[in-house]
Amino acid sequence: MEVDPHPSTDLRALELPSSATEPASEIAVPAALPPGQLYRRADTSALNFKTTAELQLLDGLVGQHRALGALQFGTQIRKSGFNLFVIGSAGSRMQEVVESMLRSSPWDRLAASDWVYVNNFEDSRRPIAIQLPPGRAVELRDVMQEVIQDLKVALPALFESEDYQARRTAIDQAFQAKQGEAFAKLGDKAAAANLALLRTPMGFMIAPVRDGKVIPPDEFNAWPEADRKAAQETIENLQQELEQIVRHIPLWEKEHRDEIQKLDQKISLVAIDQTLNEAKRRFYDVVRVTQYLEAVRADLTTPRYLSRSRRANSMR
Repeated sequence: MEVDPHPSTDLRALELPSSATEPASEIAVPAALPPGQLYRRADTSALNFKTTAELQLLDGLVGQHRALGALQFGTQIRKSGFNLFVIGSAGSRMQEVVESMLRSSPWDRLAASDWVYVNNFEDSRRPIAIQLPPGRAVELRDVMQEVIQDLKVALPALFESEDYQARRTAIDQAFQAKQGEAFAKLGDKAAAANLALLRTPMGFMIAPVRDGKVIPPDEFNAWPEADRKAAQETIENLQQELEQIVRHIPLWEKEHRDEIQKLDQKISLVAIDQTLNEAKRRFYDVVRVTQYLEAVRADLTTPRYLSRSRRANSMR
């Protein structure tokens, strides 16, 4: 195989696209705007003044609604110790605005209401919120403290009074007389049959007696069978009547408690109404407060509260 010792040096140039061989075009420059499009002329024919010197300054802050709201809120606080810190750029007229708002009459501004939480006697876990006119919350607090202090003195005095003690004694005596009468009638029936109604540590019992003494079981068992059976039948009949009386005792005790509760309510209402009526008079214009005071009155006259007050009085 023959090799050409002198290779050809005639090299052909790489062919490029015609666009690469042409010169780049210049970047387009926006056309200049004429002076007439660089200025927007205002139609002054709609203005009723020649210069701004003829205009009056606007009250308040123009376009500063949040700042104005903060100033209004701050100037509505009528308590000492609160201040306003105002800062603004030169020409913002902050000093003039604040002074103007402070000079305005207090009744031109809506004062913030007072809010209090009071006990919910139906569900103590959910207290009741009451809205009050400005400044009345402290008054309500002081009124309720006066109510508590007055009742701490008035209720014990009523329970210690001679009138209450006399009525309470009459109720107790009536209860004891009702029980005593029932047992006395049964005792008379037993005595007519040579039997006795006895009270023991285990309760009541009916036993045969002779000459006022209980007959021992051995002696009773020695009786003739007919006499013994007759006595046992009488004892069983009287025992049934005794059971009826004993079953009535809880009912009589409930009636006794009910009578005492009625007496306590009637006596205590004299002091409770006198004290709460004064509080209602001071808050006659706030319906929610008068409703709360009615709830207080109802709670104070419950047996639970009155019995606690009576026990506390008896321990003094």
